[in-house]
Amino acid sequence: MRKVALIALPLLFGGLAHAESNPNIYNFNGGYSCQKLVVESSSDDKFLKGISGIMIMNYMKGYISAFNTIYYNEKKIPYLFGNGIKNSYMIEYAKNYCLNNPNSDLADATKKLIMDLIK
Repeated sequence: MRKVALIALPLLFGGLAHAESNPNIYNFNGGYSCQKLVVESSSDDKFLKGISGIMIMNYMKGYISAFNTIYYNEKKIPYLFGNGIKNSYMIEYAKNYCLNNPNSDLADATKKLIMDLIK
């Protein structure tokens, strides 16, 4: 078991070091910046625009799923917050938020979406 750990550690830390230097990988020091989100989601490059949309949707859906899980764990009743939100709405919401808040990131846009939908 120790041998496996010793072999895996360099791979793990090498991957983390690479993630820190790669702006396309989300890390807990910021993430997908609003400036980058606006550029990529508005791109004429259909592939880049599509990948950006997928990233926005998956991030927001994951965040909302975590929100629902925490709510359920605290209240012990199911909560379907976000049920029925269209993918296109999430992408446009994030893009509009980022246009108005260029120094923010996708995490901030998602938190704001949740706050707006709770109202």
